[in-house]
Amino acid sequence: MEKEIRNITIVKDRARNIRLRYGLTQKEFGDILGISKSYVSDIENGYTGISILYINKICNKYSVSFDYMLGFCEEINKEIIKVEKIDLKLVGMHLKEIRKELGITQDKLACKLNISRPLVTHYENVFVLFLQLI
Repeated sequence: MEKEIRNITIVKDRARNIRLRYGLTQKEFGDILGISKSYVSDIENGYTGISILYINKICNKYSVSFDYMLGFCEEINKEIIKVEKIDLKLVGMHLKEIRKELGITQDKLACKLNISRPLVTHYENVFVLFLQLI
């Protein structure tokens, strides 16, 4: 749990620092990302996590890497590959496959990735819901 809290803190701090670096209000930043001012405030105050989709938007718009946003490196990497769209169905499918191949539970995978178990479940279920619609 401590690692999860650390990662949430890093992501919220990095998002806030980018917003401030560009002189944006929470409302302006939210408008750019397609989220409300109150959601930006909740992220910055640690009341809620930030979706991988919004992290991707920040990375693409402000030329920062996922590694930087997630706290895996300290310097902003300006040489990034922009990902225009993240396919959550594909993420969920691969996440579940990897977890099963490793023979680990969602709890253990969440711990290894420094995320919450409900988030692992959410991404895996996006794939399951997609299969049910086919």
